[in-house]
Amino acid sequence: MRSWIYILVIGLTMSACTDSKQTGVTISVLEDVTETDFLATPKAQSLVSKFDLFDNPWQSARFRYGTMNSLVHNRRSELHIEGATALLGNQLVRDVEIATFQKGIDSILNIPKNDKVYNYSSIWKPLVEELKHLQKDTIRQTTLCVYSDLQENNGNWFSVHRSADLKLLETNSEKVKALFLQRASGILKGSSNINVVVVYQPQTMKQDKVFAMMKKLYSEVFAEMDISIEFVSHLN
Repeated sequence: MRSWIYILVIGLTMSACTDSKQTGVTISVLEDVTETDFLATPKAQSLVSKFDLFDNPWQSARFRYGTMNSLVHNRRSELHIEGATALLGNQLVRDVEIATFQKGIDSILNIPKNDKVYNYSSIWKPLVEELKHLQKDTIRQTTLCVYSDLQENNGNWFSVHRSADLKLLETNSEKVKALFLQRASGILKGSSNINVVVVYQPQTMKQDKVFAMMKKLYSEVFAEMDISIEFVSHLN
């Protein structure tokens, strides 16, 4: 009877080890650099806390960062640490790995931004591309932080700076929603492990009005895609 208890305990221990390796957190950041006066910008301390590595030091963690400007395709930076188990791991080594990971996030966020003036801003397409990439991982809990006013300014299909498009957004948002959904091909509906967080703080009444319209549009588009989205003025 005692041998069966030992086997049961060992089995449960090995099961727990396996599960801890399979869980983890991904934080991805897309930063709109078409404007230089955004109040809300990515801060390493806030982002690092989202990984919860203090309470769960053995889980896997992945950080991605990219910018959004006039271009659809921009380079992405990525850091990660593999998941491990306390039973088989070395705490001192793990502490060094976590510290290195956190310092790497700070270094990426502090790379000098290009001070080029952008005449256009492509927000939706880079966001769609990043979502498609993140959907490849169905295990990790994933947060995509989008630091942007969401003001699409693409002369080819939609621009909030074009009076006809802005009027259409005000009077017939369903048509605009259809335009955005047409350009979201490849996104899988219903990614329960992904949450999108838009971080933006308007500074003028005009910015507030346009952002309110874009917020409503994005809420409807993401509801259609069955992907969670929220809007905050800063990231805690």
